[in-house]
Amino acid sequence: MTDNCNQKKDLLVGIPGLRASSPGNWGVDVALAAAVLAVLVAVRPCAPDGDGMYHAGRAIERSFRDGMVAKHPLYAAVLRALYLVLDAVGLRSWVLDAFAIVSCSCGAALYLLLARGLFAPLLRDVGLARIAAIGTLASYGVMQSCCSIETYAPALLCDVALVTACWYWDVATPRGGVLAGGLFVLAVGMHAANVLLAPFLIAVLWLRARNRPWHGAFWAVGTVALGGLMIAVLLAGWPPDLTRLLPHADPEPALGVAGRLGRAAYGWLRTFVWLPPSWELTKFYAAGYAVGLVVVLGLAALVAWRGCALRRRTGVLALASLVAIPFVGMGIAYFPSDPERWLFLVPIAWLVAGWIWADYQPPATAWLTPGVARGMLVVVVAGVAVVNVAVKLWPEARHNRERQGAVRLAAIVQENDLIIAPSQLSLTYQEFVIGRFLNAEILPLDMLMLHEQPHDVKAGQDILRQRVQSALAEGRRVFVTALLGEKLQPGRGYPWAWVEPAGYTPESVLGVLREFQVDEAVPATPEHTGTYRLRPQPRDPDPFDDRFMPP
Repeated sequence: MTDNCNQKKDLLVGIPGLRASSPGNWGVDVALAAAVLAVLVAVRPCAPDGDGMYHAGRAIERSFRDGMVAKHPLYAAVLRALYLVLDAVGLRSWVLDAFAIVSCSCGAALYLLLARGLFAPLLRDVGLARIAAIGTLASYGVMQSCCSIETYAPALLCDVALVTACWYWDVATPRGGVLAGGLFVLAVGMHAANVLLAPFLIAVLWLRARNRPWHGAFWAVGTVALGGLMIAVLLAGWPPDLTRLLPHADPEPALGVAGRLGRAAYGWLRTFVWLPPSWELTKFYAAGYAVGLVVVLGLAALVAWRGCALRRRTGVLALASLVAIPFVGMGIAYFPSDPERWLFLVPIAWLVAGWIWADYQPPATAWLTPGVARGMLVVVVAGVAVVNVAVKLWPEARHNRERQGAVRLAAIVQENDLIIAPSQLSLTYQEFVIGRFLNAEILPLDMLMLHEQPHDVKAGQDILRQRVQSALAEGRRVFVTALLGEKLQPGRGYPWAWVEPAGYTPESVLGVLREFQVDEAVPATPEHTGTYRLRPQPRDPDPFDDRFMPP
């Protein structure tokens, strides 16, 4: 029986008769996982980004069912359960930190799954398995998701758990089928993009069940069908609202094929080592990045030249392609420059790197011995981690310019004031990030441009103008925050890249605001965003006053 199971496993890998090595000492891996957890906790951002606040707001402000959305139906439910426990025991103020630590814990668990469960048997080298697992966590896209409030952390963990389960368990048996089917449902529940794992699961199920009775696939298929039905029922509610079952894509900038491919390449690179947006990329950083990329690729080519034998792994490469191809297609089609699009491919990339180093067989007189080559791989992994932490994650863990600006806004705002902001300052943001409720009316421009008037710029301008005029006529104060004095550019950042296809630009909005008298309340600085007060009396434009004009 054992030999049959091993043979079936080996058929999946495409290396008949070759047995996996031991995954190594548990104590070492637990210590490394604890170190990974400590680093992730240390670099968690001091204020969540827009996606993080969206997830946290759904968990805190809505019920379990109302917080479910088709894109990631189960993630907010997990956070809400944690929120209710913390609120009940008097730890409400720690909620956002706890939400981030959920992702940090997923990162530590991801290391253990990769190092011990997946990479160790595939690489048959404990040291390389650990290096490749740490390299996966050190990659910017994975590290950023695993240190913040982000659904991609548990989604990637469930993704890897499913692949690992398919490796160790026969999914054409009741126990293996229920486990694999349940993990697939959980992965899709954390992020709907994981439905792209279906071709992989179907292929593994076929490999396991071939030459056996067809009903062996019932347990996996039935678990997926039952779990999907349960999520659909919870989402739709009663009476059923079928529109809640369809994921809604966010608006994105209009791009041609060349533009998508270029952004996809940019997004793929920044998934491993942080690359700022092109308009923030300095020549010095770009040159250093290019040199580092050439050195790493040259080292990989040199090592691969001496013995890389990927042909012996055609079985697992074929299965990996069933994961990679759908996710590559999604990455090109939808926000290709975002690291999150390519997140699910990072373990595959590091697995291939591990194979290249595992196969390295230099001549006896070569200066690049296997030990030296492995040491250089460790240096590469350490360099990736240091650059990502030092350049991006650590600064964001210590300081957030938008938060500092919001705190200064809260110090001057009064009840019934009107605040015009780029996006919604939600109740969750006010309570947990700013530290107090503003008790003011907030006019978020993203909602105005994307939802109220997404196709009519003039109508959007008229609504904005009327809202300001009405508030001033009622004797209310009007403040503009994080807009004036920010040197905003068309098509850059949120929400301007999203609204550009509709004709909105920063100037089309800020021009309306400059129709009123603009006075500094909190001037914009590199340390914090600015807040400016609008007054009712218009003034003649000063040709020498360019404080709020676009550069």
